Amino acid sequence: MNQIIGKLIKGKPVHIWGAGVSGLILGYYLKKAGHRVYLYEKENRVGGKIGTTLTEFGPIENGANALFLSPDALELLDELKLAPLPSALKLKRHLFINGKFTSPLSLSLILKIIFGRNKKTPQLSNPTVEDYLLPLLGQELIDHLVSPSLGGIYATEARGLDMQSLFPEEFSAKTYGEFIKRIRLRLKKNRGMRISGSVSFKGGMQIFINALSDSLKDEIKLNYNEPFHLQENTVITADAITAGELLKETPFASHLKSIQYAKLSTTTLFLKEKIAPLKQSFGVLIPRDQKIHSIGVLSNKDIFSANYSQYPSYTFITPEVDDLNAKIMSDLQVLAPNIKKSDFLFMESKLYPAALPVYNKERREAIESMHELSQTNSNIILFGNYVAGISLREMITAAKNFSLT
Repeated sequence: MNQIIGKLIKGKPVHIWGAGVSGLILGYYLKKAGHRVYLYEKENRVGGKIGTTLTEFGPIENGANALFLSPDALELLDELKLAPLPSALKLKRHLFINGKFTSPLSLSLILKIIFGRNKKTPQLSNPTVEDYLLPLLGQELIDHLVSPSLGGIYATEARGLDMQSLFPEEFSAKTYGEFIKRIRLRLKKNRGMRISGSVSFKGGMQIFINALSDSLKDEIKLNYNEPFHLQENTVITADAITAGELLKETPFASHLKSIQYAKLSTTTLFLKEKIAPLKQSFGVLIPRDQKIHSIGVLSNKDIFSANYSQYPSYTFITPEVDDLNAKIMSDLQVLAPNIKKSDFLFMESKLYPAALPVYNKERREAIESMHELSQTNSNIILFGNYVAGISLREMITAAKNFSLT
């Protein structure tokens, strides 16, 4: 189901509404395939939530801090002549549970997987991730491992995530052993690349946006405030909320409005001292039941040291957008009592009341319905992280495949 909604009319110009990262990626591939492309952006900049703010202390990412590579993503970077900056190797990963930093890999997890591999998976029509994995792992591991791990990607706990949306090829497995085997096969697809894992760029994710924008510099119209109107090959790459407003006179509107969004904020700190438990680590994930506002902390300097030459930097990810300064200070007192007020150099927050689409059953059903509608509404095409996968690499593959159809 990770495919763009709608089909192109051959030989006609393509009109893309929105020059966020999804619009840029799709515009790039369509232009490469020989289509005439026009991108309309109401703001004075491209990239949407993806971009980098440069400060005297180091970069602050406005949204995603990295691109997780796939063969298609690496091919795109080669075509854009970008030099990826790989994340550091062998960084520790932490969970924060009951006042302690622990490893996600535990004996309890290993034993449950070993002894549960022959268990039958629940044969439910619309299981959540929690429904599906609960018989194998139990509630504690769901709450303290699965939910924080997926929450770092989807900003939603396991009980709110649709299993079929996240694991479309694996969820129909009859046993947990078969499910794990299918996951391994999926991971094997990315093996053999000369670079793998998460990458950024010298100067941050803005470099990726700049390269895409440069490839489309003659096709992008910034500060575009003309009224929206449907014509042949109209592509909407804005979020589902905005798309629903633009298409309010069409049968797509009700389905778009049923897609929920999770709010999120990121607060990036530059400090004189390192947060002691996060030395040489990727960061920490925090379960929701720990009475801490943040759901995770990224250790920026450890991950991409070339972008943070002098001062330690940390990004706190919080599913809230109010009173952030007080909440981050409160979290620091629990997570990093070694940090004092005198250690602060700089602090900036990015607020997103509608940050990420919630990958629940309602979203999947809305997408399925809109794929059916597109069969009789040939001038409407929809693309974005609510349609073709929440990650940049999924959207890259979807856009590439669409351009070749």
